[in-house]
Amino acid sequence: MQYRLVYDVLNDRFPWFGVWFATVPLLGAIACILEIVERLRGKPPEPMPVPRVHGRVPLRAAPLPFLLLFILLFGSASVFLASQLYKAVVQQNQCQEWVRAGCYGVTEGSITDYNFQKGGSSFRVAGVPFDLRPLSVGFTGHFNAPGTAGGSLRNGLQARLAHRDGFILRVEIMR
Repeated sequence: MQYRLVYDVLNDRFPWFGVWFATVPLLGAIACILEIVERLRGKPPEPMPVPRVHGRVPLRAAPLPFLLLFILLFGSASVFLASQLYKAVVQQNQCQEWVRAGCYGVTEGSITDYNFQKGGSSFRVAGVPFDLRPLSVGFTGHFNAPGTAGGSLRNGLQARLAHRDGFILRVEIMR
C-alpha cells in the first residue's frame, strides 16, 4: 500500500499568532501603568471630550481604581496566555524530538467513528481512539504537508498515524 504524507509535526511553524494573542493584554496593562505614572507625576487627567459616546470612557478619564483593576486583569490574562504559549512551544519541541529520534508508535487502518467538532475531532484507527480536542500541538485536524490544502479526515479513509502520549506526530493517507 502506498501512503501520502499529509501532516508532519516537523513542518509545524512557531505559533506567532499565540505570541500576538498574549501580547495584546500586556500592551493594555502597560498603557494603564503609563497612565498611572503620569497621574502620579502630577499631570491632571484630561477632561472628557465634547462629543461623548455613551458607554465609552477614555483611559485618561478613568478613575484610578479602575486603572488598577485593568492592570490586574490585563496582566493576569497576559501571564496566563504566555504560560499556555510556553507549554505549547515546549510540547511542540518535544514532539519534534520524538520524530527525529524515531520514538513513537504507528497505527495503521481505516478511520472509524469520525466526529468533527469545532474544538477538535475524535476518531478511531484500527480500534485505537484519538481525541484532538485537548491538544494544542501535534496534529489538530489541519494538514500541513505541501500540496495537501483543503483535505480532511473522514470515515472509511485508510490512514497510518505516528503517535506518542496522545499526540499525533505524522498522518499518512492512502493514495
